[in-house]
Order: sequence, then structure tokens, then C-alpha cells
Amino acid sequence: MTSADADLDRHLLVTGVSAYRLSRVMSVVVGVMAVTVGVLAFFFLQGEGDSDLSGQNIPTLIALFGIPVLTIICFSFALGRRGRAEAAAGYTTMTSGHQTLDQVEPHSGLVIRRAGSAVYATPSKGLDVPATVSRAVSNASSLNNSLRFEDLPNAQRNRTLTFWGLGIFLIVMLAVAFGIPLAHLSGNSADQMMFLGIMFATVAGAGALGGLIFGIVVTSQRAKVRKAISARPSAVVFITQRTPELLDALKVIGIDRPRLGLQFVVTIGPEGVELWGRGRTDVPPVALNWPDIDYVHPGRLKVSNGQRSFAVLTLHIFQIIDERPLDLPIPIFGRRGIGFAQAEDANEVLNACAGRARIA
Repeated sequence: MTSADADLDRHLLVTGVSAYRLSRVMSVVVGVMAVTVGVLAFFFLQGEGDSDLSGQNIPTLIALFGIPVLTIICFSFALGRRGRAEAAAGYTTMTSGHQTLDQVEPHSGLVIRRAGSAVYATPSKGLDVPATVSRAVSNASSLNNSLRFEDLPNAQRNRTLTFWGLGIFLIVMLAVAFGIPLAHLSGNSADQMMFLGIMFATVAGAGALGGLIFGIVVTSQRAKVRKAISARPSAVVFITQRTPELLDALKVIGIDRPRLGLQFVVTIGPEGVELWGRGRTDVPPVALNWPDIDYVHPGRLKVSNGQRSFAVLTLHIFQIIDERPLDLPIPIFGRRGIGFAQAEDANEVLNACAGRARIA
């Protein structure tokens, strides 16, 4: 249930683990079990050699494949039950489906997507336009009704824990990948040396390939930013990501097929808010002029990177279309154009709008 009709940006969370967190745990467990089953099955079959599987091995095979299946069934049951509990409370924490429910941030209960379409929005508190409870859509949601971007509580700690967790997981996986085969090859130094050489070459090659891809991405992002700065020297420049919500909003104002890449540059300056797409041109394919902008709101939006979704600091630009507020959400990337921005960088973007548009 919502905390109150007067506070349309927050829901009271159901006690317990959120469906979103449970789904992430399930993904990790399934991935680890898949790797574990594959490794164990490999060594089991190696140990059997060419001999036929005996009846004594059937319980082992049942356990090997049955336990993961049973685990997935239990997780799916728990996830479905948690999803139904959240739906009964009037919201969802999942990042896909459930379009008829408000989507909230799993830790704070802040609404990051209103139920329904992602185009029209209910104004937040304090605006001149009266707020309604008509289930009109609002992707904008401020933290404690602040008119500035703010990082979520414990955001830095969570990033640090995630970084160290991934590092430890990688070390453990490398130890398993090296240790188990070496133990199997004990006593044969030639085979051990050959295996070590292959593994080191594989790890080094993967690292070099990852570094090369990262370098290409950084170079490409910086080139986009330099090009925009040369066209708009006095503007604030940042990278954003194309989202379905933005494309839907642009379609409403008559821009059906904007030539915007997956990640493109935005400039905020005297000319307005300009979205720069593909091709070498001094004219942006999308330009939002200041007189057409009703107000700008510092909020959040769920953005997907193809594998996971994140609640990203987002500049919500509102225009009044047919006497209703239209939300054009623009997620904000950090200074290097790689990761999403934190509050400090996002507020620099917001400052560029101050004096030109109402911040609400």
C-alpha cells in the first residue's frame, strides 16, 4: 500500500527480501551451480572412462542434476510468492513486466516508474500544476522531495562491497580452474606445465581483449564529447543512454525516428537541451528549446545495460502537451562517459538548467 496519497513518490515495503533482490540471488546461484555441475560432470565422466555406467552411479547422477533443478524450483516458488505479495501491496520491484504496478527502488520504496505508460507524468509535490492520483505515469521521483540530486544511502559502501565481492569471486573461480585440473594431473610435470601455459595464455588473452575493448569504448566516448564541445563551446556536455521511455516521449512531440545511437551526447546551453546523434553534422537531430520546457526535475529511471537494470540519476525534462505534463527522461553518465553519474556530476548538469528553466 502507498504510504499516503499526499506522498506519491514512495511505497511502504513488504517485510522481507524484495523480489528484485531475490531474483538477483537466484541468478547468481543458478550461474554458480551451472559451473559447478559442469565441472563435476566432467570429472565424473573422466573417472568413469569407457566403462558403462553402473546402477551404483545412478543416485550420483540424480543428485548431480536433481539438486540444481530442485533449487531452481524452490527459488521460482519463493520469487512468485514474493512478487504476488508486492503486487498486493500495490507495487513491484522487478525491472520487467508488471506494467500495471508502480516500480519502486527495492531499498527505500521510492517510485522510479509509475504504473502504465512511460510517457505522461503526474507532477511532484510543490508544483504549480495540481497533482492527481489518476495513475498517470511518472518516471520522475525525487529523494525526500529534494530539488537536487542525492545519492542513495550507503551507495558508496554498496559499490565497494560489490567491487570486492566480484574480485573475490574471480579469484576463487581462477583458483578452482587452476587447482582442480592440476590436482588431476599430479605426478606428470610435463602435462602440468603445458596446462599452466595454456591457462596463463588464456587469462592474459582475455585480459588483453577486455582492455582493448575498454580502450576503444573510452576513445569513442571521448570523441563524441570533443565533437559536441567544438559545436557548443559554452554548453555543459555529457553522455546519456537511449531508453524506450525517451523514444516514446519524443514520438509524442512528433519526432518518430530520431537518429540517436544507444549512447549519445547531450548539450545544455543557451540553445536549449540538444541531443546529438549519428553522423557528422553541426545540427542536432533533437533540440528542446527553453521556452518549450515547463520544468526540469532531478529524479531517477531504471536503465538496462543488457544484463542488469539500475536506478540511474536522470534529468527529467517536462513539456506540457495537451494540458498534460510529458516526461522526457535523460539518464546522466559520469565524467568519462563509462559509468552512470553520481550526485556531484549530476548536479553540475542540473546547474546548467538553473536560470533557464524551472527546477521542480
